[in-house]
Amino acid sequence: MSSKAEDPAKSLYGPCLPQWGENSYFLEVKPRTDFATLFIDCPEGEELLQEQQDPETSSNLSAVVRVGEHGICVQYSDRERPLFVHLERVTIKPESLSTPAWADHSRLFMCKAKADIEGRQLVAKSYSRLAKEMCSLGDLQNFAESATGSSVKLQCSCGNVFAQGDKGSLEIGHMPSDDWLNTSPGIDFFCRDTCGAACHPTSHSCNKDLSLASPHDEWLPKTNKMVISFAYTHVSNDTIIENRIGIDGRKLTCKACRQEIGITNRTRPHIFQLHHAVTKLSIAARSYLDTNFSTVPSFFASCILSKCEAEGSQKIMIRSLDRTPYVLLWLLDTFVVFAGGHLSTETAITAKENAKLQRTPSNTSTNSSGSKNSQKKGRKGKRRTSSTSSVSSQASDDGAIGQIVDNPFPALKMLYKVFDQNSASSDPRATGEDSSVSVVDLPAPFAIRILEAILRSTCCLPPACRSVGQFYVGFLPLEERIM
Repeated sequence: MSSKAEDPAKSLYGPCLPQWGENSYFLEVKPRTDFATLFIDCPEGEELLQEQQDPETSSNLSAVVRVGEHGICVQYSDRERPLFVHLERVTIKPESLSTPAWADHSRLFMCKAKADIEGRQLVAKSYSRLAKEMCSLGDLQNFAESATGSSVKLQCSCGNVFAQGDKGSLEIGHMPSDDWLNTSPGIDFFCRDTCGAACHPTSHSCNKDLSLASPHDEWLPKTNKMVISFAYTHVSNDTIIENRIGIDGRKLTCKACRQEIGITNRTRPHIFQLHHAVTKLSIAARSYLDTNFSTVPSFFASCILSKCEAEGSQKIMIRSLDRTPYVLLWLLDTFVVFAGGHLSTETAITAKENAKLQRTPSNTSTNSSGSKNSQKKGRKGKRRTSSTSSVSSQASDDGAIGQIVDNPFPALKMLYKVFDQNSASSDPRATGEDSSVSVVDLPAPFAIRILEAILRSTCCLPPACRSVGQFYVGFLPLEERIM
């Protein structure tokens, strides 16, 4: 897996969709559905509705939305140049376009059509499979093995160094799951030592740790050894530099910034579990997150997927280590694919694609003004016609105008509800009274960053798609390799 060293400020929220605004478009493709959903912002739609009130001028203003295999175009009759975008990685089947409508009865045009991403057939995947494809046990092993003969540093996100070692002085191991130390020893002892050696005759009584029901040494951190899991760095308190970490019960805090950074192990208090989201483990200047994840939000999504799989629930209540509720997450789909951006007269479109758009069959061109008439004047039995303008552009010497805009990416879509002090005390999902909701305690900075990332994602969605009842809709980007 390639290492991508990025500016933390740039990778904090991802490559993500741009914030929804004027002339934006948004495409959502789901693995389990035949049709993708396309939204287009038509700011002159409001003016079209106003013009409909005056019969003398209502036919003078019109808009046409054209959808091609690799392009979207909006042409207004009062503009010389159309607005368009070229989609190189997304293929839309224009002949399948159906159900054109105005999602907000004002300016948000919506339709459905069959679409695929780079010719791939999207397949629904379980949370377990998604989590493994995001970061597998092999990725952990490769990162741990890279520490051989290299310098190792463990520090807080504020820069406070907890532990460091010169080349070869610190070893790094890996464990299959975050709670491996809490579950594995008992299970190993039961399976290997209470069956009369029937299932494990070779290893039975060969190791003293098995007969004493002690954990294997390979899983335990030592003075000169750290052990990493998918979300934590497990380190012995003997390895930590003195007076760098504060202990309050099981909660661990950085003495420099006073932020929560992890917890002590439930059965072995001398083992510290420091979360990757608020600490930085580096091997030869390569951090764990930069090596295994392209963006920080994709690591957030991986943690949520792992928690949902471990808890067996689609509803996760995220709390800080002091049990303060922050946000309730309710996963909707295994994953979806989003694409979006802004239509512009300067966005790239090749001359070949322009010709395709002009040859688009009539049933794939939707007259915006006419669609609104069907909603507003259909009841009066009136029929109105409006003029349409063809797509036109002048290609440059290389056959394109501007820059190609195309950014499809997989995402973890979810409903969420943010809690404040008042709502947290009265909502059964926040107090733990709802058995369908799994509660996960995380360091407060991590919980806040997850909340910030999801809130920012909501602003990227069309206004009509941002809320469902008492929940808001958001997403976290996943690694592109899962598609």
